[in-house]
Formats: sequence, C-alpha cells, structure tokens
Amino acid sequence: MTDSAVAEGQVKLRDGKKWKSRWLVLRKPSPVADCLLMLVFKDKSEKSKGQKERSSVTLEDICGLDPGLSLEGVNHILAIICLGQTVLLAFENKDTMSAWDMRMRYSLGEV
Repeated sequence: MTDSAVAEGQVKLRDGKKWKSRWLVLRKPSPVADCLLMLVFKDKSEKSKGQKERSSVTLEDICGLDPGLSLEGVNHILAIICLGQTVLLAFENKDTMSAWDMRMRYSLGEV
C-alpha cells in the first residue's frame, strides 16, 4: 500500500449485473478532503508496472458505509453509499472487509 492510500487490494467490484475481480486503490485527494478517489486496475501487476488505472471514480458526498451485506450468493460486501451513487465491493473474508471499513471510516473522520 502506498503512503497516500487509504486501502489497497484485490476486491470484487460490482459492474452492472456482474462482479469483476479488480485491484483497487482508495486514496484521499488531499489530507483535508471529505471524499475518496477510487482507482481501478485489472490486477496488482498492472499497478506495480506503473500503468494508468482502467478507471477512476471520485466518491463524493459519502453518506455512510454498510458492511456485511450479501447479494446473489456473494458474501462480505461493503457498500459505500454516496448521494449520487452506491459502490459495492466484495471481499474474500470478513476480516478483510472489516479492515477496509475501518480504514475508510478513519480517513473520513468517523472513528
């Protein structure tokens, strides 16, 4: 994980009706920002080679985080709820999901 990253790792990202395994980096655009920047790479090697992210999304107006959801047979889902969108991230296990949840809450000043 890089110094400015809030969280980084392999997750399943909800894309339409499908779940896609991606390497995700969440970072704050600045130390005082109240939003997060989500950078999406195909895999870890793509990021470590310095390639540009496949997509980036600014998560603004975050209303809350909802951990522990299950959807269509996928467990350990963390929902990032914003005014204009909701992003669903699925993790391999509950501990990883909880770690991402805590890091995001801490970076947003909730903890």
